[in-house]
Amino acid sequence: MIDSYISPSFPFSLIYFIQNYLVVNVISYISYKRNFINKKIFISLIILSFVPLLFNNSFVSWTIFPDQSKYLFYSRQFRLLNFENFNFLDRVQLSSAFYSLFFLFNIQDFNSLAFINRLLINLLIIYLVYKKFNKFIVIFFLFYPSIVLYSGLGLRESLVIFFSFFFILFLFQKKIILIILLSTLIYIIKVEAFYFILVLFLTTFLYQKNNILFNRKKKIIFLFIIFFIILLILINNLSQILYYINKVRLGYYSEQFGNYKSISSIFFYEPLAINFVSLITILKSLFLIFFDPIIFFPKNLSFVNIILSIDNIILLLFLYYYYKKILFYNKNLVLIYSFIIIFFLILSHLIIFNLGSYLRQKFIFCTIAICFFEILLNNKKN
Repeated sequence: MIDSYISPSFPFSLIYFIQNYLVVNVISYISYKRNFINKKIFISLIILSFVPLLFNNSFVSWTIFPDQSKYLFYSRQFRLLNFENFNFLDRVQLSSAFYSLFFLFNIQDFNSLAFINRLLINLLIIYLVYKKFNKFIVIFFLFYPSIVLYSGLGLRESLVIFFSFFFILFLFQKKIILIILLSTLIYIIKVEAFYFILVLFLTTFLYQKNNILFNRKKKIIFLFIIFFIILLILINNLSQILYYINKVRLGYYSEQFGNYKSISSIFFYEPLAINFVSLITILKSLFLIFFDPIIFFPKNLSFVNIILSIDNIILLLFLYYYYKKILFYNKNLVLIYSFIIIFFLILSHLIIFNLGSYLRQKFIFCTIAICFFEILLNNKKN
């Protein structure tokens, strides 16, 4: 892997930056000239395309996001057509292979991958404007802090969001071939996102069919049967489920407290079980999923944590907006969606011990949820 920051020397670094920046913005310019977007959106995209310059040793050290080195290493290897030991089922390698396909970009440093991510978000915004989606989803992708952050880094979060949006869109449009293609890609690069989308979509599908086929009494019976079947499956397989969760959880614990700090810390790991201690842990996670880090605690009071808290508030406001919109159509769906989101977030918070890694996971789940709600409402409108 890349153990230190690699950046071309001047003036090559400037040349590569200009090339990558122009590639991103030529596409925005063409979209503007063809009236896909208006002047305000175009100017916003031009300004936001400078975001990659804020990171990776310009103002923020690349070591804060060290996982970028994996994507840069493999992307450069694949660009040189070096596919030795390539594993199609590896999430990092497959994502890197996708980045390497952008031949108009020079992949020389972390910012090169960041410009590709910025292009993906710009293309998504252009599509939303052109297809006349709700202006709030456009504002979300333009100015939500986490979107801006991850579109300026060489990580796969922007790629996951890009694929997830169109996967959800094609699910509603019933485009089978594209569904198969994108579901395969998402399953490999972010399996958690795949299951999250699948649960949201199947819940919506079953609920809508339930509304069409059944009267109120039969509807309650149908939902009770579904709930009972799920409960039965969980009870019968509880030991296997807990074993798998604890196996994954121990891996994250070892990464956070064992391998990097002290191997002996592994002895302090407490697995989840059916007991009072685990119940307290779950209740604590339920409280923290949307509010971690809590800046009201003196030890958490820092500039970074204040920014993260503001980001949390903005995210909650967007979720609240879409909940109100869905509430207009169906109150029960709001409760069901809330349960699904909370379940996935609690599971992530219980398994992942590193705050940064959890926030990345939360960003993906909540952004996908917002995309799902927007496409659902747009589908109802049309």
